[in-house]
Amino acid sequence: DIEHRMVLGEYYYDRSQFEDAQTLFDEILKEEPTNLDALVFRGLLFIENVEYDNAIQVYKKVLDLDPDDEVVWDNLGLAYEYNKESIKSIQAFEKAHQLVPEDLEISQHLAIAHLNSQNRNFMLTCNP
Repeated sequence: DIEHRMVLGEYYYDRSQFEDAQTLFDEILKEEPTNLDALVFRGLLFIENVEYDNAIQVYKKVLDLDPDDEVVWDNLGLAYEYNKESIKSIQAFEKAHQLVPEDLEISQHLAIAHLNSQNRNFMLTCNP
């Protein structure tokens, strides 16, 4: 059943057996396209495969179904950050931080995104 395959998919993901995890999560999503846990892991797998645009689309779909999931907002922020979309990453991290202001990891992601954004802006203004 789906619950057992989710557990097995998480097991594969945690052990960096990404192809096996992807196969299971894809099977689950064929049967249950709005399975939030499978979608979240699918997004993580897209990030692992450097498919940031796909990860962003998956996380947006999850947020359409559950707009108050701080983990998904944080993951979306990471996908935007890796995709070099600093303004959108900051917006996603800020939303995650609003939902759970005491989460230190989210606070750290937000701070790093601000620093990266400032560094990029500074580099754009420099003319060697």
